[in-house]
Amino acid sequence: TLVLKGLNGYLNENIDQIYQYLINYNNEQKEKQFRNQLQTCLICTDIISGIDCIRLYHCGHFYCQSCLNNYVKITFDNGRFGEKLLCPQNQCQKALLPNEMKLIIQDDQLYQRYERLTLQHGLELMNDIIWCPRCQSAVLIGSGDDNLAICDQCRYTFCKKCKEIYHFQVMCPKDYLNEQLKLQQQKARERIAKQREEESERNRKVQEKDQKRLAKEREKALAELARIEKQKATLAERNLVKQHYREIAIDLSDEDILLEKILNAERMEVLNTQPCPNCHARIEKNGGCSHMHCSRCDYHFTWSSPEGPRPPEITSLLYHSSNAMLVQSIKEELNKKSDTAKVSEQNIEKTDSNQLAEDENKQDTKILINNRLFVGSAIVKRVKRCPNNSCNKFNVKIGDDNWIVCSGCFKQYCFSCLKPINGPNHFQKECDRYTPL
Repeated sequence: TLVLKGLNGYLNENIDQIYQYLINYNNEQKEKQFRNQLQTCLICTDIISGIDCIRLYHCGHFYCQSCLNNYVKITFDNGRFGEKLLCPQNQCQKALLPNEMKLIIQDDQLYQRYERLTLQHGLELMNDIIWCPRCQSAVLIGSGDDNLAICDQCRYTFCKKCKEIYHFQVMCPKDYLNEQLKLQQQKARERIAKQREEESERNRKVQEKDQKRLAKEREKALAELARIEKQKATLAERNLVKQHYREIAIDLSDEDILLEKILNAERMEVLNTQPCPNCHARIEKNGGCSHMHCSRCDYHFTWSSPEGPRPPEITSLLYHSSNAMLVQSIKEELNKKSDTAKVSEQNIEKTDSNQLAEDENKQDTKILINNRLFVGSAIVKRVKRCPNNSCNKFNVKIGDDNWIVCSGCFKQYCFSCLKPINGPNHFQKECDRYTPL
């Protein structure tokens, strides 16, 4: 009430003073209330009067004087003092004030030790204070370039860098040693850098030499490969000349279908396929372990790698003759190599001109393929006509199996001898069932 009465008619000029007065008054009232009540020490949990407690200014935590005194002694023994002396409450990082330390420490000798350590710690943090190497007193040094320092207590004159008796050299021996050490380190770094550069240059020359050697070896390998390929091509051409001449006439309407079947058969043999050991159906392996299961005959077997690569001139002539591996590409290859001819170009000797014209019109719908070139040889050797006179449909041999089932009349015949067969007895007596092309 007195405060409010005193504030009547206040001016704006003294508003800050009035505000601070209110804050101080409020703190005083809180402190009186704290002292007049019973409080619980946060360390020993004893209930004591507030007037016997010490409440810290920065954080507001309070303890009994005995607990704080023991805490300070233990902290001193651990080498912590000054601003490192914090509130004992967990997670509290507030430092104890010097006036609080005077209330806490009742031992004069301990308090003098606190002041001495705090002063020493403060001086150590100052850049213009060093300690005399003789009497350990604090010495104030100037900001000049000279290294002279004089102790006011014992009048000892010493160098502020090396702490030895003052010397008049331009450079302190300590600085000289530091400079020499820096020069040695710099020379060592330069030497290491030079060694690395030389090593890098040697490695570059070695790499260039290796690249040249690899390039020469690659050229030799390519030349050898070209020679082998040329040798293979020459051998394949000789084999074409040696084989008996054979030709087939295919209806233009059936050409695409037949070539597609032949191309699929070639792909099956070139790709990663093997015949089933039981039913000899072609099976492709596209991953997984070596255990295989034939879905045709339900036979289990182990996939085995072939003993050697199959000759490309035997198993994959069409696969290597066309880049696109399409029927249209094979037809273009046949036309480019002049491997086909119209049946109408044959010398057919007939006396009846009308009959000749009629036969030519029929034969214009056919295409003739022979085995005198690679593509034609790959087609002719794989295709044979059904021996059934009422069918005569071309059938394609897939793999090594000579047991052919005609796709037109479903009659069974042998690909080797073109004889009709009825069951496996034919292959046990006359022909081999599995023979390569």
